[in-house]
Amino acid sequence: PSGKKSYILSYRNSKQQKRFLTLGQTNQIALDTARDVARVRLAEIINKIDPIEVRNKKRTGRLVNAVFVDFLEKYSKDKNKNRTWTETERLFKRDILPVFGNRLIQDVSKQDIIKLVDDVVERGSKIMANRILANLKRFFGWCVERDLIEISPAEKIVKPCIEKSRDRVLSYKEVGKVWNACDKEGYPYGHLVKFL
Repeated sequence: PSGKKSYILSYRNSKQQKRFLTLGQTNQIALDTARDVARVRLAEIINKIDPIEVRNKKRTGRLVNAVFVDFLEKYSKDKNKNRTWTETERLFKRDILPVFGNRLIQDVSKQDIIKLVDDVVERGSKIMANRILANLKRFFGWCVERDLIEISPAEKIVKPCIEKSRDRVLSYKEVGKVWNACDKEGYPYGHLVKFL
C-alpha cells in the first residue's frame, strides 16, 4: 500500500525460527547488490551467525555525529588519504551534521541524501552540492569498510551538476604584462592586484 518494495531474505536461524531480513528497498540498491548481500548473509547463517541479531546489536547508539568524529580522526586527518580534511570538517559541520547528526548511521537513507543535495542545489550552490555528495560518498564508504553499515546510502547517486573547468588561464607572457602594469599603477591597486 505504501508503494515501497524491498528485497527480503527468508531463512531459519539456529533455533529453526523463521526470520525475514530486509536487504534494502528496491529504489536504494540494485538487484545484483541485493543478491551479493544475500549470499554473504547466507554464508553467515550456515556458520550459525544470525544476521538479524548482529544487526540489532549494532543499532546501539552509533549516531552520525559520533561516527563522524571517528571518521575525522581515523581517515580524514590522515595526510596520505585526505590533505583537505579541514574542508571536509567544515562541510560536515555546516551542511551535513545539522541534518543527519542526531540520527543513527543506519537510518540515513538514499532519499535523505538526495533531499539534502537537492536543497543545496536549490539555494544556488551547485558546485557545493557536488562537494557535499563526494564527502558523503567517502564517509559512508568508510562506514561500510568499518562494518558500521552494510550498504552505502550514497551509492549510485550521480553528481547533480556538471562542473566546467576554466576555458582559459593567462599565459606566462600575459602574467608578466599584468605584473609590469601593476608596477606602473603603484600603490594601492597595483600592489593589491600583485597580491591577488
